[in-house]
Amino acid sequence: MVGLSTIFFVLLMTAIPCWAVQDPFDFPVDEGKLEAGELLLFEKRYPAIGASKKRQIAGAIAIDSEPARVWEVMKNWDELGQFVPDVDYYKTILVLEPLENGRIGESVVEGKLDIPFFDIQYTLDVIFDQSKLRQQWRMMTPSEINTYNIIGIKLKPSSNGIESIEGMALIKPFENGRKAIYIYVSTVEYTMPLPDFLEDYLARDALIGYLEAVKKRVESQGLYVKQTILH
Repeated sequence: MVGLSTIFFVLLMTAIPCWAVQDPFDFPVDEGKLEAGELLLFEKRYPAIGASKKRQIAGAIAIDSEPARVWEVMKNWDELGQFVPDVDYYKTILVLEPLENGRIGESVVEGKLDIPFFDIQYTLDVIFDQSKLRQQWRMMTPSEINTYNIIGIKLKPSSNGIESIEGMALIKPFENGRKAIYIYVSTVEYTMPLPDFLEDYLARDALIGYLEAVKKRVESQGLYVKQTILH
């Protein structure tokens, strides 16, 4: 069991105290289209710098449920592998600040994606703000991961070629709070060579699969699980 003094030491060494990125969602959300059942997708590509590419994807979907029920699904990263396509697993490695009594929670979460031709692994610092029904995350740096490992908290390094991941998810009340709009944004910088079809898959198909899976999970009262292929 990790003591409070150990965690405090890690926070000092890695400068992980409660951080915040700028709200990256500046795309228009057409509530009429969402009410009609349309899923909204947006994309922004940044100019390449050498071998580094940076791409932001965003999406929004209407969910036939109260925002509080969507939050219950949204906050439990450890269950995402049960119902989200391409997610092998997410697991909480360390809780830095519990999500309770109205406080802003913070956890270290390890994740692995199983996408066509690639397995991608990373470790995230995730902030949970229940009062705003909002989450933010960023990929932890190699030096932060190394510091944790030195003191005995084992974290896996992120995959080579993934330079940074930053994102947010937000729930907005819809139709006087009877429904919810779920917004997801992710910005990834990478140097790994990806064929165009795979970049497009990650920017569109994977995002669509994720948003639709969250909707199904919430509207099924937590019963929906993804289909698995038996080998």
